[in-house]
Formats: sequence, C-alpha cells, structure tokens
Amino acid sequence: MPSARVYNSAAISITSGTLTALTFDTERYDNDAIHSVTTNTGRLTCVTAGRYVITGSVEFTAGAGTYRLLEVLLNGATIISSLRVPPPSSGLTRLSIATQYNLAATDYVELRVQHDVGSAINMNSSGNYSPEFAMALLGS
Repeated sequence: MPSARVYNSAAISITSGTLTALTFDTERYDNDAIHSVTTNTGRLTCVTAGRYVITGSVEFTAGAGTYRLLEVLLNGATIISSLRVPPPSSGLTRLSIATQYNLAATDYVELRVQHDVGSAINMNSSGNYSPEFAMALLGS
C-alpha cells in the first residue's frame, strides 16, 4: 500500500503569530513518490487515489503565550484537521494529529503550526517524534 513518513533533521524556528508550513528534509520511507526532498519539501502528494490516514507530530520548545496550533492543510487552502491547545505552565508542548481523508491523485497535504509566544520559538527536532509527517493508503 502506498505510504510515506518524513521528518526534519534540524530544529525549525517558528515566528510568533504566523501559520507556518513545516518542511521535511529526510524520508523514513516512501514507496509511491509521495514526498520530494528537493521540491515542495513540506508536501505529501497523493499519487494513488483513495482514503488515507494522515498523521503528524511536533514538539514546541517552552514559552509563554496562550496557544499552540497544529493542523493538516489540503491543497494549500482547506483545513482538514486542526488541534489548538494551551501550552503547559512550563516545559515543552508535544502535539500529535491524525485524520482520514479521501484524496484524489495530485492532492497534497501540509502540516502547519502556529503559536503566540510573542517571539520566535523552535519546533524541536526529536528523533522519531518531531517534526514527523506521514500518510498511508487505507483503501479506495
């Protein structure tokens, strides 16, 4: 079954108050040319149409503010899953998201984040967890 899982090998600075599509420079696996490490590296693109499970996980560094946001965006325009939570009083914020969605060939999804700390904070690079983005065909 077509599937891919990708991650970024370095921390990513996220500007406060700005929706940011994450990029991914490394593939854990990709058996259907779903991801490219050279072009549109933030996208997972459907090659084989069908119902997919789409997942993502991130880890924000500690910081103040009132929220952390994680969402899956379809074709650069439609939010198909969203999670917004308050940060803990201290420490890291770890978020995971999952959804199922019917994708047509050439549809693509992106993983976006946002926060309101007031200054930039990092999206940590933590082995096997952050930032990670994946999709797998469940069926047609």
